[in-house]
Amino acid sequence: MKKQGFTLIELLAVIVIMGILMFAAIPAINRTIENARKDQFVDTAQNYARAVETLWYADGLECKNGDGTSYQKASALPKSTGYCVDIDTTGATATAVELLQQGGKSPWGNKDVKGHVRIFCYDEEECAFSPFLYDGTHAIGTDDGFDYRDTDEINRGSVYTGEDANDAFQAYGTCADTMIDYICRAI
Repeated sequence: MKKQGFTLIELLAVIVIMGILMFAAIPAINRTIENARKDQFVDTAQNYARAVETLWYADGLECKNGDGTSYQKASALPKSTGYCVDIDTTGATATAVELLQQGGKSPWGNKDVKGHVRIFCYDEEECAFSPFLYDGTHAIGTDDGFDYRDTDEINRGSVYTGEDANDAFQAYGTCADTMIDYICRAI
């Protein structure tokens, strides 16, 4: 009479093979998840830039004038000058509440984000909107804080992590850090 079932050697062989497959699969799955989070962070940054772009063209931004004492509509300011709108999802600024409806939070634990969207107008009709966001451990932006890049050029390669993210935030975290001529807010 033959016994049915597997021998101990056969079971161990299957377990070893499954272990090898898992050893190869888990890092690939983790990379896929991390890339999806980076892509979502890119989308969040692009949403903030598009919200600022909408406010810009709808004349919904006001900026501190040259002496920094009062605000005036952005459309009344000289073109080809740098403008900046701060982003802060903690609700610490009035702008954050309005822009939060357009943007979002960090995909890593739904953390609040801080940063800005820089605006540089080349002429009366063409402007670039360049976002920079930071969530405490991740940052997204351009390689150079003064590089005005079109929003669509931001990609997962623009996401910094760890110490690089902290360094980027220290250098370019707020509008005041970017040495922009006009700091703006939504009206």
